[in-house]
Amino acid sequence: VIENKIDIDDLIKKSVNITGPTPPSKSKKADKKSPTYIKARKLVDDYVVIDFETTGLSPLDSEILQIGAIKYESNEEIDRIYQNIKPFRSNISKRITKITGLELEDVVNMPTFEDFSPQLMSFISCYTLVAHNAPFDLKFLLHQLNENNIELNQRIRVIDTLPLARRHFETPNHKLITLKDYLNLDNNSHDALEDCLVTNKVYQYIKHENNKIVQVSN
Repeated sequence: VIENKIDIDDLIKKSVNITGPTPPSKSKKADKKSPTYIKARKLVDDYVVIDFETTGLSPLDSEILQIGAIKYESNEEIDRIYQNIKPFRSNISKRITKITGLELEDVVNMPTFEDFSPQLMSFISCYTLVAHNAPFDLKFLLHQLNENNIELNQRIRVIDTLPLARRHFETPNHKLITLKDYLNLDNNSHDALEDCLVTNKVYQYIKHENNKIVQVSN
């Protein structure tokens, strides 16, 4: 995840140097609406934590490079997805490789987002999504769904742990890597699955702190 995406590793994904043919344009219905998401109104026990590594900051000229997703029911993990994705354009900059560890050879034989999206959306199903700096990941997800003419039956519900972390963590900043250190976690950073695991720890910490506040108020 490139959190804050301007305030974290701002330079990371501005250095993308991806070349290749322009993706084929796909016909869209004139009245087709782009998929959207809404903020969940409460913290939930059944959810999917999601994180993407991408080739840049904007979905307009960058793509999803790696998908991490972990499904929880009653706050216990029941399933996970960890998948490298082949971007339509072929080159990955050295800086992206330095940050994510991903090189062209790691993704060249992987499925494209279009190929993998049915499995991803089936995995997400009707679950609430949890993500750190959710607007970043969701704008990539929704853009690529729209580009591939994949329609949603309902809007995706999302919990963003970033603004919640600002309320509950007394840290210099609320980047995922900072929160990871605060919680004494040894997960690798800038790996989609590892970032999901950290995000879940952050989410559970937030839920615990929120419950203490509720108990005191009662």
